[in-house]
Amino acid sequence: MIQVRLTVSDLARTRFAFSPLAEVGESLYLLSSGSIYGLHRGWHADVSPRLAAVDMDLLLAVVPPRPWIADFLFIGAEDASTTIDSQLERLRAISFEAFAAELRSIWRGGQPIAKKRIDLHQDEHLVGQGIVLVPSVFVWPNVVFAVDPARPPSLTYPARGVGNLWVRQEPDLADSDPLPALLGRSRAEILTALHLPCCTTDLAAKLSQSPSAVSQHLSVLRRNGLVRSWRVGRRVLYLRTDLATSIVTSRAAGFADKRIVV
Repeated sequence: MIQVRLTVSDLARTRFAFSPLAEVGESLYLLSSGSIYGLHRGWHADVSPRLAAVDMDLLLAVVPPRPWIADFLFIGAEDASTTIDSQLERLRAISFEAFAAELRSIWRGGQPIAKKRIDLHQDEHLVGQGIVLVPSVFVWPNVVFAVDPARPPSLTYPARGVGNLWVRQEPDLADSDPLPALLGRSRAEILTALHLPCCTTDLAAKLSQSPSAVSQHLSVLRRNGLVRSWRVGRRVLYLRTDLATSIVTSRAAGFADKRIVV
């Protein structure tokens, strides 16, 4: 668990930024650890054929499959206009001794400044510098809290909507299946899967979507009368309504009895 205690001054100085270098580091971490979740399988399928032309041994030596990730990969995220070139310039300015020391610490299982996993406890007290919030495509399902006395700390967290980045839309989607054309592919898959009660995390695992994305889609479907929910202990279960069932059933019948209208 990461617990961050902010002052009023920290809240006033909180801002968002973008970090291309952190995205590179986090994507390398996925490759080195072999933890390619459903959320990133589309990206992995796209990038895998090109990895043969890259010195992966060198890159994975910098980002090994350890619980920690180097702080220098999170350097230089100033605002939403941050570029990879500006971050690499900051990276080149790091002394060889500091760079090597951090890598040795990671390989030996030590604790560099940046935290990779949320199941490792971290308690931070900020002192008025503020905090930089950095949404990330590749950090999911973890968060990274990086602290450096020379600059405000940063929190790199999973961006919303990541699951939609590598979804391939078929050009004949509306003709082959009208339900995704009406609701969108993700919501159509969720509605089809909810013939039995299911919770958000189970749906996310079943459909290879992030829990946050599934939760957002469920909220939209519920507001439109297509899904109902109820609490059982600590879990919230979802089930499609009679209206939604009639839509799904009609769609299935349409596949079984196609007609050409002139």
